[in-house]
Amino acid sequence: MGSNTSLLARCGDARPDLVAVEPDGDNAPLNFTLVDSQLALLACGAPTRYRVTVRHSGPTSDLRCGARNVRGSPSYVPLPVQYLSAGDPDVVSASVSIAGLLEAPGLYAVEAVLCKDKAFSAVILVERPLKSERAILPTATQSHTKAQPERASQPADFPQTEPAPSTEHSSQQPGTPPSPQGSPAPFNFPPDGPQFRTLVAQCEGVVPQLRSDLKTCLDRSSRLCDLLATATKELTGLISILQGLDSYSPSLSPHFHKTISALKGSLSSQSQFLSRLARLLQNHFITPTHTYTASLDPKQLTSRHKVYHDQAKLFYSYMGKNLSSADSANLSKKIQFELHRLDFFIYLTGLFNGPAVRKLIYEWSRFSSSVLPNSSSSALLLQETTQYQSDFKVRKAQMSAQREKISRSKSFSDFSAQVSTQPHKVFKEGILWTYKGHGKSSGWHKQWVVLRDSTLSEYSDWKTQGKKLSRSPLSLTFACIKKHENSNYNAFEIITTTGVTRAFRAESKSDLDQWVQLLQIAIGLGTQTPSREELSDKSAPSNIVTSVDNSNIICCDCGGTSQVEWISINLLCVVCIKCSAVHRSLGSHISKVRSLKLDSFSSKEILELLKFVSNKNLNSIYEAELPKRPITSDSGNEQRSAFISDKYVKKRYVAPLQEKEPEAVQKRLNHNLIKSIHLNSIYLLQQCLAQGVNINSVQLDNGETVFQYSLQHYMGTKTEPIFFITEFLLLNGLQVGRLPRDPSSLSKSEYNYWKSKAETNGVYSIKPLGRSASTRETFKNMARIDTSGPSPPSSRQVSSASETSDTGSKRWSIGGAMTLSPPVSASLTPKTRNIKFPKLHGGKSH
Repeated sequence: MGSNTSLLARCGDARPDLVAVEPDGDNAPLNFTLVDSQLALLACGAPTRYRVTVRHSGPTSDLRCGARNVRGSPSYVPLPVQYLSAGDPDVVSASVSIAGLLEAPGLYAVEAVLCKDKAFSAVILVERPLKSERAILPTATQSHTKAQPERASQPADFPQTEPAPSTEHSSQQPGTPPSPQGSPAPFNFPPDGPQFRTLVAQCEGVVPQLRSDLKTCLDRSSRLCDLLATATKELTGLISILQGLDSYSPSLSPHFHKTISALKGSLSSQSQFLSRLARLLQNHFITPTHTYTASLDPKQLTSRHKVYHDQAKLFYSYMGKNLSSADSANLSKKIQFELHRLDFFIYLTGLFNGPAVRKLIYEWSRFSSSVLPNSSSSALLLQETTQYQSDFKVRKAQMSAQREKISRSKSFSDFSAQVSTQPHKVFKEGILWTYKGHGKSSGWHKQWVVLRDSTLSEYSDWKTQGKKLSRSPLSLTFACIKKHENSNYNAFEIITTTGVTRAFRAESKSDLDQWVQLLQIAIGLGTQTPSREELSDKSAPSNIVTSVDNSNIICCDCGGTSQVEWISINLLCVVCIKCSAVHRSLGSHISKVRSLKLDSFSSKEILELLKFVSNKNLNSIYEAELPKRPITSDSGNEQRSAFISDKYVKKRYVAPLQEKEPEAVQKRLNHNLIKSIHLNSIYLLQQCLAQGVNINSVQLDNGETVFQYSLQHYMGTKTEPIFFITEFLLLNGLQVGRLPRDPSSLSKSEYNYWKSKAETNGVYSIKPLGRSASTRETFKNMARIDTSGPSPPSSRQVSSASETSDTGSKRWSIGGAMTLSPPVSASLTPKTRNIKFPKLHGGKSH
C-alpha cells in the first residue's frame, strides 16, 4: 500500500495493491475531516480530479468508479475515468473526476473497482466550492507574476519576511475554508455516550501513529538541513579555489578570466540559494514540527484519560446510588462531571485542531510559499492558513462560552440532548438505568437506550460502540407507559401487549418527562402500517443479504456481478447462476443451493442466518492460501467446476492447523468447535468445518452432545429464542438425537424445536440428556473476563437468555490458535486467556 493511503484506509477500505490516490495535476495533499466520528476525505472545489494508481497486471480498460450519497438518494452515480500513462506495465493509473458531485454537496461513499476487484472505498465529504475571494486571488497573483517574469529563476531573491497572521476575529468554522455566509459554526460538544466515547477512542488511536510519523519527518528534514549546510560549505570552498585559479589568467587566454567569473557568480548564487533553503527549512519546517510533536505527549494523554475515566466512574456510581435524590442535590455533581468531560474533550480535539497544529500548518505553508514565491496556489494556501490560524480566537471564545453555559446550568434540562420529532418519526438516545437480574444479582444498571420510531433498544456497550443489544428490542405498538408520579425515583415502566414489563429510571425529572413524552408519541407511530412495497423491499431475502455485506453483490467464486441471486445456505455465501449449477453438482452434503428470488425463507433461524452471509468472510477461510483466483465470470464450465471442487470438496486453499499428528489435529478441532459454539460465532464454526471437524463425533464427558450443547446458545430471549447456531450445524450435517424421556430440564421452546427437527431430520441414538449437570459443569469450568474486549464478527450479537439467565449475558475470551473475528475486517487482536471449556472424550483440550 502506498504511503499516502494509510489515512485513506481509515475512511473505508483500501487493498494492499493500491499505490496512491492524489490530486491530479496539483501538488496539494489529501485533506481529511471527522464526520460523525468517521474519518472522511474532504473535497471542496479544486481539485476536481484525482489520480488513482493501482498495481495490477490485468487489462486496464475495466476500472469503474462510482458514488452513493450516504444521507440523500442512494442511487449509484458513475464517475468519469480517464486512463493515464503509468510507465510501468504492472501499474494502472487513471484520473477520476468528482466534478459531478460538486453540484450536490454532501457525504458520499465512493468505490473504485478494477477488473471486478475493489481497489478502494472511502467516505468523502463534498463541500460547495467558494466563489468570491478564491476566484479573484489567483488572477491578482498571476498579474504580479507577469510583471516580474524572471523572479522564479532567481532563488537568491527569496522574500525575507512573510505576512504575519491576522489578529481579527474570523467568521469561519475552525479548520475549514472561509464561509460565504460569514457565520461561525457552533461548538459541537457531544453528550456522553457511544458517539463521544468512539470519538475519544479514535483520537487516542491516531495520536501514537501521528507522533511516530512526525518524528520520522523530523529526522529526515534534519538530515536534509545538514546536507544543505555541507553542500553550501563545499560550494564556498570551490569558489575559493576558483578565485585562486583566476590568478593564472594573465598567462592564459582572456576567455579564462571571463569563464572563471561566470562560474563564481553561478556558484555563489546557488550557495546563497542552498543557505536560504536551509534557513527556511529550519525556521518554518523543523522548528514547528518539533513543537507540535512535543505536544503529542503520550504520558500526558494517558494521564488525562485516567482523570476523565476516574471522574466518569465516580459520577455514574454516585448517580446510580442517588437517583431518588432531588435534582438540585445531583445537579452540582452533573455540572462538575460535565466540566471535567469538557476539559478532556478540549484537550483531545486540541491535539488535532489546536494552536500547535494550526501553527504547524501555517509555518509549513510559509515554507512552501517561500520556496515558490510566484506560485498562485502557494499564495492562496498561505492566505487560507493565515486565516485558519487566526480563527483559533473564535474557537477559544466558543469553548469559553460552552464552559460558561455548563457552569451556569440551572437544571438537568440544560444538558438534555436534542431530539428529533418529524411526522411519523421519533428519535432520542441517552443513558437510562434499567432494572435487571434476580435475587442478589438484581439491581439498576446503566444502559444506552435508543428510541427510534416505535422501537426501544437497549445497548450494554455504550462506552465503546453502542451496538451490542443487552435485551431484545421492545415494540411500543399499543404499549402502556406508566410514570411513577408519587416518588422521587424519576422512574417509568413500559408494559407491552405481549406482557413484557421493563422499568427505567432517568437521571433527572426533566429527562424523565422528555422520555415519557416521546414514548407516548412513539406508541402512535407503531400503529401505522407501512406500504406493501416497503415491507417487500426490506424483508426480501436478497435485500437482507446485500445489505449485510457489500461483498455479497459479487459472486463468491468467480467474481461476476450478473445474476448473483443464489445462496449456499450451509456455506453462507452468494454465487452467480453459473457457479450455482456447479454447487448443485457437488451434492447437498457439500452445498445446499437456494434461490434468493424464488425460494421461500420462512424459518426465523434461516432468516437470522441470512444476516451472517458474507462472501468476504467465507473467502478469507476457503481462499486463505489461494495466491490468485484462477477463474472469472467468463471462464468455461470445466475450469469453473475444477476450481469450485478444489475449493469446497478438496478444501485445497484452506489454511491448515499448526498441529501435524492426526490425534492432535482431532483434539484441536473438537476443542475449537466447542469454543465456537460457546462464542455464538458463525465465522469460527465456518472455520472449524472448513478445517475438517467431524461434528457428530464430538461428545462432552458429561454425555451431552453437540446438538444439546448448541441449544443453550441462541439469539433473542429465553421466551423467544432463535436457535441459529443449532440450525447452522444441522445444515452442515449435525445429527439430531432422540428426545429425552424426561423433558423437564428443557424449556418449552427448546423442546418444540428439538421435536420439529427430529420429525424433519430423523433421530439417532444418543446418551440420555443431563442438562442440569452439564450446564453447571460447563460454566463452572469457565472464567469471567472483561466485557470491553473485541467482539466476534457480528456487531449485532445478543447474549442468549440475557433476561433470566445469570450466565447468558457473559462474554468470554478463548485461548488457542483461533481468531475471534474475520481477518478481512478485524482491526484489533484480542488478548488470549487460558479459559477452561467442557472436556471432550478422547483427552484433555489444549
